[in-house]
Amino acid sequence: GPSMSAKLSNVPVIEPPLAQLLFNQALMQEFAFNQVESRRNFDHVVKLNPQCALCWWGAARSRSSNINHNVKDFAKFNELALQAKEVLRPEDGPKVARLVHSLQLLRVPNATGSGSDQWAEVNQTRFKLAEYLCARPADADLKALCADALMAATPWNYYVQGDLKPHLRVAWDHLRALVSPRRAPHVLALHLLIHLAEPQGGGQDRTLIGQLAADALDGMVRGSGHLDHMAAHIYQQVGRYAAGIRASRRAREDNDAYLKNCLVPYCMGHNLHLGIHNSVDAGQHRSAVDFAQRQLTAADEFARFGARDKSGGHSAVTPFSAALALVNLRFG
Repeated sequence: GPSMSAKLSNVPVIEPPLAQLLFNQALMQEFAFNQVESRRNFDHVVKLNPQCALCWWGAARSRSSNINHNVKDFAKFNELALQAKEVLRPEDGPKVARLVHSLQLLRVPNATGSGSDQWAEVNQTRFKLAEYLCARPADADLKALCADALMAATPWNYYVQGDLKPHLRVAWDHLRALVSPRRAPHVLALHLLIHLAEPQGGGQDRTLIGQLAADALDGMVRGSGHLDHMAAHIYQQVGRYAAGIRASRRAREDNDAYLKNCLVPYCMGHNLHLGIHNSVDAGQHRSAVDFAQRQLTAADEFARFGARDKSGGHSAVTPFSAALALVNLRFG
């Protein structure tokens, strides 16, 4: 749909027009952390325009790391990042050059698979990427990507005794500046600020600021289950349970539509799990049951086309989910 589209500013137009449309769709999927679907789109874009450095950047980025994922196949990532560099031209401009060169810093030439045998070197590349992207970022895209790189350098480890780790203060400052009623909304910035504001160790003040991002992102990207669900993270923490339930229901509709079309929704089980939590906190038994039952029944639809829910632990879509039993136990 039209909302499933993100655009980078100050970059060349991609030809043919279909390639541009697919690139924009892939970018929104990438900003939503759905690397399966972003990869599917970017891979088609480079077939349509194999001389497009920005397109190869997208294909490589969809195989790189973020706060939820490590590089799974360094050989493939290295190949695609290098291809982006090889087709880079002066007329692509400084921003595309910066994006392409940034990914060269993530390359670990001798790594295989996930690079687990060279983890120290892999970890160093993440900090090098962040340092490069955060050196005087010129616009909203680069500031958001700077924050993304900083957060991915220490994923889900942002605070020490209630204070942001020093390297993440820059990320907070960039994201806080971008999330403002006076600025055009940037989807990646909104997504990241919610994740940076939600940990309990960050304090209530940051969670309250996270409401700015939640309210802006709430319902903004129809068609992306994960982005539609994101506001529910903050709403549960500040007691806006009804709003969290609404966001979770929209996410479920998005994810159900993906499955009907043999597309892979991102972390559907996790999205449903947050719907359960908001429903339980609101005292809405029927709503909690609906979300919990979907965690069970969606497993057959994933299996129909050989897909797998990437949600972690007990929140995953599976026919063995205990969520429904726990909901009924909670309500007696």
